[in-house]
Amino acid sequence: MSEAEQFLAEGHLAEAVLTYQQALISDPDNPDLLQGLGSALAAQGRGRSASVVLAQAAALRPEDASLQESLAQLETRPQDGSSLELAWLFNEKNSEPAGAAIAAGRVFVAYADGHLLA
Repeated sequence: MSEAEQFLAEGHLAEAVLTYQQALISDPDNPDLLQGLGSALAAQGRGRSASVVLAQAAALRPEDASLQESLAQLETRPQDGSSLELAWLFNEKNSEPAGAAIAAGRVFVAYADGHLLA
């Protein structure tokens, strides 16, 4: 974990994310690793992904107020800076949204793992 923390401290965000993800393969319920990954994702501007990971860490360590504070500070607004407000959020474990489209009065969201939500 110290290698991931060093990458994060040095601003090597992609390397930090990868290192945390690799460490989580062998220890998926480690709240420290999840918190580190959440911090690295948030630093990359990936607020939705960070919130999923930090929520997992908070569920494992509910007494940790710093995790709740980190979750509260995340912005999950669209990345284009528009003034849209988040109406709902669906978190598919182990996958990230890959694209979205609006048709027939519905919003369709495709996930990297192949799931499609409407």
